[in-house]
Amino acid sequence: MDHRSNSPIAVIGVCVGSFVIIVVAMLGIFIQVRRNAARTSASTVLKETKHQSDTELLQKLESLCPTKPYDEWVEHTQEEQDLSDRSSTRLTCSMCLEDVNGTDLMHVLSCRHVYHAHCLEQWFLGRHFLCPLCNRAFFEQNEPGENNV
Repeated sequence: MDHRSNSPIAVIGVCVGSFVIIVVAMLGIFIQVRRNAARTSASTVLKETKHQSDTELLQKLESLCPTKPYDEWVEHTQEEQDLSDRSSTRLTCSMCLEDVNGTDLMHVLSCRHVYHAHCLEQWFLGRHFLCPLCNRAFFEQNEPGENNV
């Protein structure tokens, strides 16, 4: 006696099983695509928020200690301190340890410490709100925000 599994019940079982496997696979792919889209969206929002907060922080830093060219700072300092010998005003940025020259942009903090603008901005964007040399706060205590920002 020859037993073949071509009975109608076996064929229906194979078809239903195949259909269930295909539906489950399609649902898995759909869920994975949705998760990836959600992750990408959240990552984009996080980057935009970080960029906005960095921009706002730099604007606040600029409002409290505006960037100015080194030459302008030297001239102002000489007038303020009544210095006549310009050669005595050689300066090294204490963050990058590079000499400061002519048109280099600087930030002068309220504690009177002077840094290259890009050096101090990177420090500041790292959420460091104290002068790297004397640890004096960039902002007054009565200003709102996290760590006086």
